[in-house]
Amino acid sequence: RLLMVSNSFEARLQAYITQNHDNEPLRSLLYPKDYKRKVWLGNEVVCSVGEQRMDLLSIVETNDRYLVRIIELKYDTPGKEIVNEQIRWYLRWVGQYLVPLMNDKKVVVIPTVIAARYNRNSKKKREFFDACTQFNQSRVGSLYGFSLSSVEYISFDRNDIGVTFEKVF
Repeated sequence: RLLMVSNSFEARLQAYITQNHDNEPLRSLLYPKDYKRKVWLGNEVVCSVGEQRMDLLSIVETNDRYLVRIIELKYDTPGKEIVNEQIRWYLRWVGQYLVPLMNDKKVVVIPTVIAARYNRNSKKKREFFDACTQFNQSRVGSLYGFSLSSVEYISFDRNDIGVTFEKVF
């Protein structure tokens, strides 16, 4: 059904990932090999009074840490504002409200963008990649009491055989 959708694709992509995150290829893209169990997967996680919502948020427990994955979905190719605005907002919320509850283990936050695959070089692509590079070089995670992983970009592509996912970086 995801292949045939032309409107509300982002919402359907969100539902697809929510239902299939434990199956390949999403499982190996989203979860480490050494995780004990999935602690929690949130859909449309409210993170402010102003109705700001994370598309998906997962919390995975391993032997020595919690992995908090902030997942931002886009039906189109991603733009720099995702990294410069949305992810930064979500990180503040995670640092203020989730990290204090996870004081028994190290917390690692992984900002993740799942969006359409770029089919060509463009100004938008360069700006997004540059924003990710700048973000990854910043030390923003230390401000909130957690380790911050580099931004991950997982692209999807709709084709004749279905929807495919690929980790770009």
